[in-house]
Amino acid sequence: MNCIFCDSSKQSKSVEHIIPESLGNKRYILEKGQVCDECNNKFSSFEKKALTRSIFLIQRIRTGVATKRGKNAQGVLDEVNIQGDSAFRKGVLNVNDEDVKKIIRVKNDGSREFLFKAFDKSEVSVSKMLLKIGFESLFKSKKEIFQKYDFTHLRNFLLAKDNNDWPFITYWYERAKFTSTLRMYDKHLLKTRYKCELLYKEVDNDTLLVKFVYGDVKTIINFLNRESLLWTIEYYGTDSNSEAWPKQFRKKIEDLYYNNKDKFTSIFSE
Repeated sequence: MNCIFCDSSKQSKSVEHIIPESLGNKRYILEKGQVCDECNNKFSSFEKKALTRSIFLIQRIRTGVATKRGKNAQGVLDEVNIQGDSAFRKGVLNVNDEDVKKIIRVKNDGSREFLFKAFDKSEVSVSKMLLKIGFESLFKSKKEIFQKYDFTHLRNFLLAKDNNDWPFITYWYERAKFTSTLRMYDKHLLKTRYKCELLYKEVDNDTLLVKFVYGDVKTIINFLNRESLLWTIEYYGTDSNSEAWPKQFRKKIEDLYYNNKDKFTSIFSE
């Protein structure tokens, strides 16, 4: 078969891990030929950046997951080199002594907390990783949804044919029921071991929301239209912890919220 991204019959030597191996996934895969080697190589660069220069790095360290080469998680946030434990103990974070003062804040009660940027110049890479994961998951497990919509814009963005930023949000509170893209066995395995979930919700012809949860990291992205942002209003209006990424979308979303909050009927109503 042809590659699901570029629609070519180019060579494909290996299976494709839908959720990156460096997040712990070993079994949820696409077979050889479904993603070509050329696309796979293109995707590896933004995937690496998303996993080593964002909050996903901290979550990988919390779970003690090894990279696909069997090494401890490591990366850079705020120009600080961070590593997980070499024995993969959960939650053990290693930082050079001279860097500790850069990332620790002493609270009023005397306790200390680590402060990191959620995304260290990696927002675009995270957007691409979320779209890639969700797209492959729909192809694997929800063929009826995959075949229902036109994903040309998504493919062009991932293949660097269109470089306009694609927004996503991080959130804390659950706002509505989403449907898992995963089959029962995969769903149980990923959620039990890594607190990992992939879910979707059809809203309208411009809005297919896909949610990717990995531990404490919760993200939502619209697969059909990067310009349509009305779906974000429900989160901005009820969840003070929700944030839009890249940051340049925040002003637009805030304006949408204040201009529509009184007349807006929840797009999430069942």
